[in-house]
Amino acid sequence: MRVLTGDATAREKAEFEQALAQNPLLREEFEELKAAREAFREFGPLAKTPEAAPAPLTTEQFQRLHQAVAQSQRSRRADGPRPRHSHASEPRRNFLPSLVSLPRERRRLAGMWAAAAAAILLAGGFLVTRFLPSATDTTPAAYLAGVPAGLEVRRAGQSLPVTSTTALLRGDRITVPAGAGAQFITAGGLVRKTGPAIFQARELITTSPPAKPSVAQTVLFQPLQAVLAATIPVTGRNGAGIALHTPRGATASLTPLILWKSAPGKTWDIAITDEFNRNTPPWRTTARTSPVEFTSVAAWKTRPLDTNGLYKITLRETGNSSPFAATEYTFTTLPTATSRPTATFAEAFLRAWQAANSDPLRLGDILAALAALPPELQDAEPALRLKLLAYGQLGLQDDYDAAATMLRTGVAR
Repeated sequence: MRVLTGDATAREKAEFEQALAQNPLLREEFEELKAAREAFREFGPLAKTPEAAPAPLTTEQFQRLHQAVAQSQRSRRADGPRPRHSHASEPRRNFLPSLVSLPRERRRLAGMWAAAAAAILLAGGFLVTRFLPSATDTTPAAYLAGVPAGLEVRRAGQSLPVTSTTALLRGDRITVPAGAGAQFITAGGLVRKTGPAIFQARELITTSPPAKPSVAQTVLFQPLQAVLAATIPVTGRNGAGIALHTPRGATASLTPLILWKSAPGKTWDIAITDEFNRNTPPWRTTARTSPVEFTSVAAWKTRPLDTNGLYKITLRETGNSSPFAATEYTFTTLPTATSRPTATFAEAFLRAWQAANSDPLRLGDILAALAALPPELQDAEPALRLKLLAYGQLGLQDDYDAAATMLRTGVAR
């Protein structure tokens, strides 16, 4: 602000010019702020003379201004200590000194700017929203898809621990080191950045999201409170049967992970049959606990499934001949399915997102990919958001309710 009013020192001007040179987004915002100032000077004089008193606010205007100031103070307290240097990705330094310490003629100028700021707030808060995002806005702008060595994320001046499921907020500053490449999941698709690069998460939103976002985009990029308040349809119930998580629906794997909701102290027998070719010998294994890697069964290692196939999988509690002790499901393999290995920690969330955005939706593959995450990340917020989608569409009501409860508990903390 002192730069705009001409009150900045030579050192402050130099620091500010250096920041503008390093960050095109900051320069763009500064130019817009200058344009707004000129518009106020030309079209919106707030007083006929420097000594004139400002027009009194109506009761409604005063209430709206009071609410806006109160919200600003809450956001300032939530930010904690502010860093010394201003940067486009960090809270900006207040260049305007206290009004109490200013000489009379400069208090008038500062008062005009305060009145202009009040007018902006009363008009809808465009500039406040544009330049100073609320510290309480936790809506994800993007997600990390893997963590290359040396990548750094800073929020409000503090370095964050990053994982392959880290949700990035718009104001986060990201540093990709030289020679490294990073991928980011956004509402508009996958964005790649090559180092050396320093940018804000908002700059990753280079593609406008579709006019009618998919369910997956809604689940990942809407405020968490809105996701929890929305009703994701649970399309059916498993009843008393065994709840199979994957393979379900369509899968892109010819060696799919077999994951089900098991019970302590029990084992299950598994049989997979080819519904298009009944002469194909079944894939069988006995006395297993969840999960089962397809290639961990010795007899299956050289027998992947066929592409574009229809299969039935039967789970039966070992040693229990009751008809209620077995559950059957059918699933299909895509024409493009492959025998690629199970996802690594680093690529697990990326694979889950790809399955959630595929056509057809690969619900079982979402859960298979998330199962490859380290245990401490399987119940992280981004993973739970995708689980809500998969559990709801698969009719896994109990699992859906459990995931929703975990998210609500996290919000409460």
